Amino acid sequence: MELPPATAVVAPIIVELGEHLTTGLNKVQVARTENPSPINAVAISSYYVPWGGSSGRTEEEFLAGDTRALRLRVNYDSTDLRVNQWVRCQVEVERIGFKGYGVMQAEIGLPPGAQVDPNSLTRPDDVQPDRVVFYTSAQPGGSRFEFRFRVRYPIEALTAPSILYDYYNPESCATVAPVRLTVR
Repeated sequence: MELPPATAVVAPIIVELGEHLTTGLNKVQVARTENPSPINAVAISSYYVPWGGSSGRTEEEFLAGDTRALRLRVNYDSTDLRVNQWVRCQVEVERIGFKGYGVMQAEIGLPPGAQVDPNSLTRPDDVQPDRVVFYTSAQPGGSRFEFRFRVRYPIEALTAPSILYDYYNPESCATVAPVRLTVR
């Protein structure tokens, strides 16, 4: 593409690259061949990765790092249910290499039609239609908590993914893939 002169003040130039990209690794390079003056370029992308090809695991995920390593474990005590049967969800969260700081946010996935038992929540948590959100401080050895929910109608569906992240650095996260629940 032809760029305006380096001395010109212009609006952003938007270039769609979708037709030039392929599945897998792509390389995008911005370079001026005739004019070595500085240039500012921003690349914005969005993409989809099927769960089978993602780094998310089905029960436990560990995000490595020296003092910011995160571990999330989510266990549903049953995945083959009857309508209105209670499911106990056990959660373990931990910042490995704990240094006495930090707030973490855990979003634990729910299936469609789930009703969370408010009496099973032991702290002020946020219940959304597709997840329960827990805020926790980093502690030596991590934190463990649980809650109950039930599904109100027959369905075979995946829960939402479960995610643990550093509250102040959401890009640092551990993700547990959705779990398939069958409700008869």
